[in-house]
Amino acid sequence: MVQHIEKRSKAINEQLTKTGVLLALALCFQIGLFPFAQPAVGPLVNMTLLVATSVVGPIPAMVIGSITPLMAFMLGIMPLPVLLPVVMLGNTCFIIVFQVLSTKMPKKYQAVPLLISAFAKYVVMALMIRFVGQLIMPGMPDTLIQAFSLPQFYTAVVGGIMALTIMRYLPKSMITNEPK
Repeated sequence: MVQHIEKRSKAINEQLTKTGVLLALALCFQIGLFPFAQPAVGPLVNMTLLVATSVVGPIPAMVIGSITPLMAFMLGIMPLPVLLPVVMLGNTCFIIVFQVLSTKMPKKYQAVPLLISAFAKYVVMALMIRFVGQLIMPGMPDTLIQAFSLPQFYTAVVGGIMALTIMRYLPKSMITNEPK
């Protein structure tokens, strides 16, 4: 019984450590590359989200995907609090769709779940930003609406390509959610 508890405790500590490192990495990208904004930060954070999905699982990845926009707002990187649920929901959709499809798809076709999950993130964020713009914050600048629409697809695809490349070189023992 004691060995089982120790083994479980070690697994939890390992997952928390990996999650913390991945969160720190995402925050380093976000804070350190802030001057380069969406074209650099977006792909790197999306890459971290998909690596986290594969290494620690979708729930810890969703935690990372929720903390990063919150920190962006708290640090003044994201200008408006009404954008938080837009980004959090987009990240969550990206993670869930990728997780569901990638575990059902053969490893050699991992580009398909990536493209579908990136498209899902784009659709969710584009609809949510328009909803927020019309109902909660009329007069939202078009540039803000545009930034939370199609560029999200591109940054998710680029970040996903980087994540798939990195995951190829990770030891199989690190990947908890291995595709077929």
